[in-house]
Amino acid sequence: MPLIGLLKQGLSPEKLALSVGFGIMIGVFPVLGATTFLCILIGFAIGLNQPALQIVNHCMYPIQILLLLPFLQLGNRLFQVPPIPLSLTQIMGMLQADVWGTVRAFWATTLRGIVIWCLAAPVVITTAYFGLTPVFHRLARMYAGTRINADGADVRG
Repeated sequence: MPLIGLLKQGLSPEKLALSVGFGIMIGVFPVLGATTFLCILIGFAIGLNQPALQIVNHCMYPIQILLLLPFLQLGNRLFQVPPIPLSLTQIMGMLQADVWGTVRAFWATTLRGIVIWCLAAPVVITTAYFGLTPVFHRLARMYAGTRINADGADVRG
């Protein structure tokens, strides 16, 4: 598992847990195609481990797809905006009727989804951090004294 490799290379369990927590949350950001850039930006800004962030971010892609519509719909609900029809047929009809209006409608819906994401982020990151830190401490103890050589093989010592 690549995350265990990071522990073997000397990454602290706390830093790994924080990086994984942020990777989980950034990985479900409700804007497709933005998560890799966000991981780089946020990771460097607060000193997180980039490999851990990107590994988790990419693993979250299927969940991002599953959570995209719920984020958007919850955003609409929070701001008491009627839900926008999101079936392909309805979207195509909206585009044929009013291209720019459809773009504006989805932009606003996306912004409302981002608000929901921002509200969820502290809870998810904190839960992941406190839930994963003891797990990573146990794994670090299991692999204490084990390092990875240049060939990627475990070496005791």
